[in-house]
Amino acid sequence: MSNKLTEKPESSTQPSHLIGIVGGAFRRLPSADGYLPLAGGTMDSDAVIGFDGAGSFRANPDGPGVDRVCAAAIVDRWREGRLWYLADGSPGTVTLIKSIFDESPYNYFDATMGVIAGTIFESINGKRWACIDNTEGAAIWRLESQNALTFRDVTGEDAIVAADAHNRLITVTHSGATPVDLWVLLQSDAYIQAGVPIVVRQGGTGPVRINPDDSNVIIKSSSSVRVLSEQDSTCVLTRLFDDTWLLSGMPAGRYQLGNIGEGVTLDPTYGSVQLCYPLNTDTTFSILNTPVVAKEGDTLTLVVGYTNEALDLDFDASIKRSTAINALLPMTLEIYKSYSLHFLYRGGYWVIQAIDGPTDERID
Repeated sequence: MSNKLTEKPESSTQPSHLIGIVGGAFRRLPSADGYLPLAGGTMDSDAVIGFDGAGSFRANPDGPGVDRVCAAAIVDRWREGRLWYLADGSPGTVTLIKSIFDESPYNYFDATMGVIAGTIFESINGKRWACIDNTEGAAIWRLESQNALTFRDVTGEDAIVAADAHNRLITVTHSGATPVDLWVLLQSDAYIQAGVPIVVRQGGTGPVRINPDDSNVIIKSSSSVRVLSEQDSTCVLTRLFDDTWLLSGMPAGRYQLGNIGEGVTLDPTYGSVQLCYPLNTDTTFSILNTPVVAKEGDTLTLVVGYTNEALDLDFDASIKRSTAINALLPMTLEIYKSYSLHFLYRGGYWVIQAIDGPTDERID
């Protein structure tokens, strides 16, 4: 054997130095008396247990607790029953705190402890808070609610709301003909983390409408449609920043108006195709334009007819039309015939583009 001992212990009964093999060679290790106690005793507060560049354990230099440090100086800290995740050393930037207690975060969990605006606190009961102000001694934490009521109760007596544990899938179920409203609240009333998509699902046959609860809640979308009208259809809500949301994936949908009376106002948020048959009375239609919900170039199709009597159909004067189409109005619908009327939103007004019909079959 080519390697041999180069030093011997000074005493055969109580060695003060140990010989170890490191990287294939024998090397003297530090005195055990000054480092790791074999039984009882404590380590110095600034002691570090290193792992040859791969990381280390140490006492928290800023207070009670134990740190686990990786080679990139990323730290997780076990402190008083809570695990703190730090992004860039000590005191570093705390990104997440997990607690073994059923508790809410304290206002002294603040900038002095590495907390920033956006730090997440998770309680053992599954509740989550986000720090919105890390002022020393007066930090403000906002609860991220864990159920669909974050959006406030739906409007509708028979509606049932269900959500998963983290409020990422909300199902609204009812069987009524009129849409129930799912209200999106101000973040000061109910916090939801930015950037996390929330799926809203229509669980029953009854339609579901997404509505802002306050004029300061902004819902951006490429479409004016806000109503789910087919069972199991879904849309996605994502908070972008502050009280601004993105609504995506909303189906264009077909909405059945049901039994109507005289003077019906079509709401473009219900769907780009709206069905009204059988029509049961003479009717003058208008289209909602205050508040403005449509965008330049939006289209709307109204399907009417299939009645057992001749009925008159007309449109409010606020809906623009060409001279040729104006000459057709008011029009008398033929019995058991269907008509399709096509509208375009242009220059701040709805415009009648075309009238198709009558056809022999009901248009679905």
